[in-house]
Amino acid sequence: MPNSAWNALFLLGSLNSLFLGLLLLNPKQEEKGKANRYLSVILFSWSFGFFYTWMIETGMYRSYPHLLLVGASFTFLTGPCLYLYMKVLLGRKDRNQGTFTLWKKRLLHFAPFCLNTLALLPFYLRPGMEKLRYWEELRGKDPLFAGMQVLQLIHLGSYLTVLLFRLQKYRRSLGDAVSSLEGITLDWLRNLILLGFLGLGVYGAVFVVFRVRIGEAVFVNRFTDLAVLVILHVLGYEALTQPAIAQGFWEFPKGNPEGEGVPEDHGAEPRSTIPANSREEGGAYVRSSLSLEQGKGIARKAVEHLKTTGAYLDENFTLRDLAMELSVPVHHLSQAINQHLQVNFFELVNRERVRHAKELLDRRVKDSFLDIAFASGFRSKSTFNALFKRYLGCTPTEYCRRLKDPE
Repeated sequence: MPNSAWNALFLLGSLNSLFLGLLLLNPKQEEKGKANRYLSVILFSWSFGFFYTWMIETGMYRSYPHLLLVGASFTFLTGPCLYLYMKVLLGRKDRNQGTFTLWKKRLLHFAPFCLNTLALLPFYLRPGMEKLRYWEELRGKDPLFAGMQVLQLIHLGSYLTVLLFRLQKYRRSLGDAVSSLEGITLDWLRNLILLGFLGLGVYGAVFVVFRVRIGEAVFVNRFTDLAVLVILHVLGYEALTQPAIAQGFWEFPKGNPEGEGVPEDHGAEPRSTIPANSREEGGAYVRSSLSLEQGKGIARKAVEHLKTTGAYLDENFTLRDLAMELSVPVHHLSQAINQHLQVNFFELVNRERVRHAKELLDRRVKDSFLDIAFASGFRSKSTFNALFKRYLGCTPTEYCRRLKDPE
């Protein structure tokens, strides 16, 4: 392949990684947004890696010698960020630990990155021309750098192995009661890990062939970055073609960026996509380990808990939060609400929010509609108006007019 084609691929990979990383920093996403920050770090490191290879291939490093080996430690970020991404996404929280202790544990994952950066610090502190001379003479053949690459292979391989083991363990813990959206999420994480193993395998094979046997580091960068570029586009395609991945996994329903369960037809009555007797009819939960009586009890507790605690007034309240407060598995709670209340979680919460807003209006409070919306747990006035009309058949303004003039 001509050098110009390689250069175009590397530049394309850098721009694509940067673009996807910025997309994942969408501030409107809630729980998934926290997980996506770790994925963004990986994509940003890939973006710089592609740019660095492009700079080496084109000879641009001669004009900017201070950028040499700046990203040499970035591979040590991939494993920890993937681990924390999966941990946050699956809702694995460290209980009974303070914020400082929790962050201290997370930062320990990045110790290899920090140590590798410190090991390269003497090189970073050299003058630009000395860096350039050192690079031109050794061309990446220094045994120190080869040793670092071996450590990176071992480090990433260890994380991927642990991630695959934990994902399989988590899936077994769910049993047969795995919803379709949960299945999409778990498949996405599995594919993410398997693609990581694929990239690791290519990196290891190319390293052995071109670095150990031939001694050419440039080919290691070329073929490794080509494999990462393929992985990048596969992941991007899967994320864009799976709404559950692109819009927040099972936390948010499709079609609403704010995650408050507003369908396109705001005047439609709430309905469930799962029949109440789905176990008998061979429906979605026919293989569930949750009995009908257990499901009814969980559904009743969920409704009572919402009404007595007012937890729905928290705009960030999620299905996982309710499950933790009731001490029941998330998938069992989701099944109970769908089967026995004939609504999904967001419809249940939004129905309580509208009821609370109606009570405020009935008391003739003088707050603005925006204040009432926020006080009832909504994130915006537009969502409040749409849901109010959906459940009560009129807008808040029309409802207030009826209160003033019943005729």
